[in-house]
Amino acid sequence: MSRPDRQLLVITGIAALIAAVFWLLWIVSDSAGSLVFALVVHAAVAIATAVFVEPRRRGLAAALGLAVPVFGPIAAAAAAIAIGTDSADLLHDPHVPPSRIDGAEIARRLNHSLPVCEALASGDVTARRLAITKLKARGSAEDIAILRWAHAQARGDAAVELALALEEVSARFETQIRSARAAAAAEPSYATLSAAFLLIAGGVASGAVDAQLAQRIAAEGAKHHEAAVALDPQRGKELLVARVRLELAMHRPAAALDLIGDPVPPADTELGTLYREAAYAARCFELVPELSRGRG
Repeated sequence: MSRPDRQLLVITGIAALIAAVFWLLWIVSDSAGSLVFALVVHAAVAIATAVFVEPRRRGLAAALGLAVPVFGPIAAAAAAIAIGTDSADLLHDPHVPPSRIDGAEIARRLNHSLPVCEALASGDVTARRLAITKLKARGSAEDIAILRWAHAQARGDAAVELALALEEVSARFETQIRSARAAAAAEPSYATLSAAFLLIAGGVASGAVDAQLAQRIAAEGAKHHEAAVALDPQRGKELLVARVRLELAMHRPAAALDLIGDPVPPADTELGTLYREAAYAARCFELVPELSRGRG
């Protein structure tokens, strides 16, 4: 690059920098006075650019001095238009009032994020129905217990909705057990008998079975369990935890202890935990007095 070219480049760069600073001041302040001042300074530095270069390059220097500082704003505006955004959105407007907070929306979100028990007891119908739907869809022992608790406390429409939810859970369990019972009767094998037993044990333990039918359903589950163990005693050991839970759900801790037998299972196992529960219940109700002298 020749010396005149380098001189032109340096002078044009300095002029563009000076003009750009005043354009930025106008953008920040957004006032008419700043705009006029930026235009005057821009024209002045463009003329000064032409003065400081050799005569034959003055026209090129003036053109560059006028054009270079505005390339950036033009490019930004073009990009904003290309993505469908108003260029004014790229700048902060200190005069725009803050947006108003929608209190109703905040209340709705808080209601939907309430804990389940509070949602069931709240007066918000939408929150209550959403909680009921989640509980009956999961249908675990804890979920059904919460539904029963809420039903005992509720009045009016809430009581009706909770009663319908509990009825739906029971009806779903009856449909499932009907299919499992038919499969076990059509092809009595370890797979079908154990599946029917596990379904019954889970339903009784979770409370999905109506209290008036629990005794009969639990007896049916015990028969399926004994038949499955008779077909495959080795695999039948996998069903022991579920059978113990069934006996505990029917408030028969002595029978649960007889099923566990000796030796006492390790405390850090699931069967060990059930053993402690059964032993505690047996002691409390004096069902197995010899526990204090034996395994207890």
